[in-house]
Amino acid sequence: MARAQDISQRSSYSAMGMGRYDYEACYGHDESWGLTGLHCHDFYELYIHYKGANFYSIDDKVYTLEANQLLVVPPFRMHGLIGSQIYHDYERCFLYISPAMLNTCGAGQIDLEQFFIGYARNDHHHFFMTPEEGQRCKEILQDLKSTQDETAPLCDCKICPKERFHPG
Repeated sequence: MARAQDISQRSSYSAMGMGRYDYEACYGHDESWGLTGLHCHDFYELYIHYKGANFYSIDDKVYTLEANQLLVVPPFRMHGLIGSQIYHDYERCFLYISPAMLNTCGAGQIDLEQFFIGYARNDHHHFFMTPEEGQRCKEILQDLKSTQDETAPLCDCKICPKERFHPG
């Protein structure tokens, strides 16, 4: 299935880091990373912390970061790392995903956006994963990153996770 090119769905959303409007996966491991400050955007960010930073802020709530911690950031929420100006041995993954792509991923069976909105309504933005779940998510996001320039959308990938995350 080809990626949707309907501009009417795109016009209300800004492009992600690589100029995409549906999803973008990233894995990063940096020896040294400079603080970039708080920011917001009009798509979801699923951020997985592995090591190297201590605190993450979403709106007025501060989370102490732990290995294999997932933070779900809804659109238009101020968020980012806080604390140190320079992070060492900083490892993380993230998935930017538009509300429209969340609906596609739900395949008409589950409203993923409402699922995330329900948690966010209660200021519940973080989940803890086992080391195995964290490793599997890293592999999935690395696979998505390597194939995201192909024409198949996220849900056509054969690497969709079956793990369940544990609310923190």
